[in-house]
Amino acid sequence: MGFRKVTNPRTARIEIRLTPEEEERIMHNAHMCCITVSDYMRKCALEKNIEARFDHYVIGELSAIAKNLGELRNAVRDRPDLECEEEIFRQACAEIIRAMERLI
Repeated sequence: MGFRKVTNPRTARIEIRLTPEEEERIMHNAHMCCITVSDYMRKCALEKNIEARFDHYVIGELSAIAKNLGELRNAVRDRPDLECEEEIFRQACAEIIRAMERLI
């Protein structure tokens, strides 16, 4: 399996020198935009609009919330004395998700 054929292949190269901090920042910014470093640098140099597609801090917090919901589910399952029906629990979780979506 090879590369797809393009009418205008990118064959030219430009090299730049960066400090380690600059390199780290550029790599971080490219990651936040979900594009390669080459694409990020090209778009910056050509003054094209670049937007971050996600905020990894927010995603980390949402992951923690999802983990907590899983722990809550397990606690409800492990405690028969709570007598929480699964459907009621599902509805409660769905409402939590809707509330989170309203915050976004």
